[in-house]
Amino acid sequence: MHYSRYENALTHYLILLEQEPHNVDYLYNSAVAEMTLGQYENANTRFLAVLAHNPNHFETLYNLGLLASRRKDAKHVSIKYLSCALTVKPND
Repeated sequence: MHYSRYENALTHYLILLEQEPHNVDYLYNSAVAEMTLGQYENANTRFLAVLAHNPNHFETLYNLGLLASRRKDAKHVSIKYLSCALTVKPND
């Protein structure tokens, strides 16, 4: 991921998720890769899985807000997630 090789990273994270399907780091990183690659539905599903394990995962809340904007979801969806992110880290 650090070298912007998102397709490669996603492949590896999907393999890791087969072994540990509830690993929050793997779920989050695969979602980031999918979002970057334009796979918005998959990214959304994985981000929501992260929140199921950790409802206050700041980065996930932030990215769900961005994702809602990219997907042209209702404006209130984006605002909801970004507001939640600010609740978790008000000074960010």
